[in-house]
Amino acid sequence: MSMAHSIESRLPFLEYRQVDLAFSLPSAAKIAAGASKATLRSYLHRIGQHDIANRADKRGYPTPTSDWLAQGNGAILRDVLLDRSSLIGEYVDPVKLKALIDHHVGGSHRASDPLYALLTTQLWLTACIA
Repeated sequence: MSMAHSIESRLPFLEYRQVDLAFSLPSAAKIAAGASKATLRSYLHRIGQHDIANRADKRGYPTPTSDWLAQGNGAILRDVLLDRSSLIGEYVDPVKLKALIDHHVGGSHRASDPLYALLTTQLWLTACIA
């Protein structure tokens, strides 16, 4: 799908021993001086791959998530998260959630990360638990 739309996409390292190692590392081994992948970058420096270790031009694929969530006065958020049958209501205060949605669609657009996480969690709960 990514190739069909000219989007570069790679799967992360998913070998379970690498995942276990990554989760066991302290935060300083993951992010150092504001740069992610600190251990990988350190390794690349040690083996002489300085240009690769210092690359800063790679960026994730940007999406206008904040704008999408605010469209139609936050209709998708209100329809999914504030619905009476929403399972997310067991984990969050619906009054505070409504206030967060109102704040986001009111022009600040600063709550897209938590709102997106709640939205996708609710969709997962609906698909997998309900």
